[in-house]
Amino acid sequence: MPESKLEEQFKQLQELAKKDKSIDVAGLMVKALETHNDNFIPIKEKRWAYIVSIAVPLAGFYYVIKYFTSDKEDGLQNAMICTILSCFCLIITWIVSGTLSAGLSGGVPGQTASPQEVLDLIQ
Repeated sequence: MPESKLEEQFKQLQELAKKDKSIDVAGLMVKALETHNDNFIPIKEKRWAYIVSIAVPLAGFYYVIKYFTSDKEDGLQNAMICTILSCFCLIITWIVSGTLSAGLSGGVPGQTASPQEVLDLIQ
């Protein structure tokens, strides 16, 4: 989608050049390309956001809010990626912790033994 905005801007500059020959269209196009790249989230910041979303899922929601409220062109897309990564890791953590707690509690979920039954087994 950002490329379509850039194409529209180039078309407007070409139409402007047709109307007035004294305008430096090449300079304006270079300036448009420079400002186009400035309106994206830096790659290094994206990487850290993804790493935090995977390693500490609840802290990943900080980046979701940060990118969702940003005025960057790819902010919404990165907010969705951080949301998906954080939710996926929360679900995996929940499943693994449930499995581990079931394994530590004696194996079969729902099976409990009263203290009297334990004493009968010992004797």
